[in-house]
Amino acid sequence: MTLTACGQNGRVIQKMLLVMRMVAFLLLVTCMQVSATTYSQNLTLSFKNAPLEKVFLSIQKQSGYNFNYKMEILSETTPVNIDIKNGNLQQVLDILFKDQPLTYTIVDKNIGVKLKEPSKKETDLLPDETASLIDIHGRITDSLGIPLAGANIVVKGNKRGTED
Repeated sequence: MTLTACGQNGRVIQKMLLVMRMVAFLLLVTCMQVSATTYSQNLTLSFKNAPLEKVFLSIQKQSGYNFNYKMEILSETTPVNIDIKNGNLQQVLDILFKDQPLTYTIVDKNIGVKLKEPSKKETDLLPDETASLIDIHGRITDSLGIPLAGANIVVKGNKRGTED
């Protein structure tokens, strides 16, 4: 009799394990669907000559993402024209910031907006007069303190330097 009881208990345990596997699989699929929906939010925007702040508010309402920025930086922006249907957040932001002096970063449900760092090319455009105002004194030596022959100093971002 114990063999039959074990046989029935074994089937019950197998059925329970099968049900547990199916529940775990369904939970996994559900979580992945929720995650995919969060990252692929579709936005629809249509603005002509609109200030960025107005577009930010529309994106915030549709996506739930919050924009973080200082009001002063928006004064340096130009009005935007955008007409997009069912675009994802990344696409919309790339279009918005394309011709603006701003950049953005996304962290969790926050979008940080700041001024772009000046590129190397922009710093190369400094006038030579600025470099001539800098007075630098000193000696260039190696690790033993011996002066290096033929060493020159050049101002970074400019073509001006020491004269031989």
